[in-house]
Amino acid sequence: MLASATPFVDAQHRYHFTMPTVCRTAPAAPPVPAYAACGDGYAMVLFRGGSTSRAGLQALFDELTSTWRNPKLLLNEARGTLDGYPLRTIFAEGTDRRGVRVDLQVLAVAKDGGWYALTFSLPANEWRSDAPRYFVPIRQSFRFDRR
Repeated sequence: MLASATPFVDAQHRYHFTMPTVCRTAPAAPPVPAYAACGDGYAMVLFRGGSTSRAGLQALFDELTSTWRNPKLLLNEARGTLDGYPLRTIFAEGTDRRGVRVDLQVLAVAKDGGWYALTFSLPANEWRSDAPRYFVPIRQSFRFDRR
């Protein structure tokens, strides 16, 4: 478990998670309800209408990587659950607009007539060392608020 962390609660009380103190929350504008800078990367939560279909995930991938050079979808269709809800995961790599090789992971969770996308990105050479301390705690503590 984290030695130092703070709770994050969505302003609309849809979900909450534990934010590692090494990440800093930053102002987020709609449609991004949660955004955190984590080292040279970020974590954010998006909500989308529709389903977590292959086409929906492809559209999100295209949107998130629209400013990248050579974006490549490495993993599509990995399935599981997050807090008891259906989960689909995509993993990608590419070169961002800064010219940095980056890795991207999106966890798409079907709920509330749409889906939540937990999105994590870091420079590729930092993923193995930093993703466990930035992103794993968020994923492990992420819970939907029951209404």
